[in-house]
Amino acid sequence: MTASDNEADRAMDSTQLQALQQLRQAVPVGVRHARTLLQHCAGDVALAAERFRAETVQHLVAQSGLPAAQAEAYLRAAGYELPRALVALEEARFSLTQRMLRTHHRDPDRALGLIAGAVETVHGLKREYWLCLDQLQALPAPLRSFMTLHEWLSYEEWEGFDCALYFHLPLVLAELRRLQLDELAAAMEQADLRQRQRREQQSDPVSNISQDPLFAACEQTYQRLRSSLDAALLALVEGHIELFPQ
Repeated sequence: MTASDNEADRAMDSTQLQALQQLRQAVPVGVRHARTLLQHCAGDVALAAERFRAETVQHLVAQSGLPAAQAEAYLRAAGYELPRALVALEEARFSLTQRMLRTHHRDPDRALGLIAGAVETVHGLKREYWLCLDQLQALPAPLRSFMTLHEWLSYEEWEGFDCALYFHLPLVLAELRRLQLDELAAAMEQADLRQRQRREQQSDPVSNISQDPLFAACEQTYQRLRSSLDAALLALVEGHIELFPQ
């Protein structure tokens, strides 16, 4: 409550103040809105409360497209708190995965991370810092692809591209090709081959691997196509939404 609200309260007589308190006990209305309602309803608390409920129903109808009767049912269950009713409606209309996609549609990395965490929890996947990707073979193919590639991306972000090429690369390449990301898979496979060649040819093969022209070109291709992998993972989720956490 602001200083101006306090001054207005002091200016109100006891009858008006009592009506204001009664109205705010009856419905979740702010002080200024409560005053306005009481003014329009000539101090009738019951009528002001009913008017507030009707207004709130119209707000929910406008925001949700629900018929008024359904909107009122959601609001009644939420004590006529509009934010609570909107949350309940969102949960009724959309699965957990869909809500993550909707909430974080402007931040795909965040959405993908939350979905991966939910899959991990729902399916009881075990990890010792990193997931053991072998356990993913029991999952439905879309979930296996999603979790394999998301875990590899997390590893690459943490350890770097050169180290990530040693992290379950055959499984990762198979999943990339399953998603028809053949150019990306080819670049990673070529980078891995070049890194192995350097290991065989030099005593300290990986110290300057990023300066090797062929390896650097492969890494640049990976970076250029990185966003296409995020897009493919989002499409995988959206195309198989029924398999992801509900």
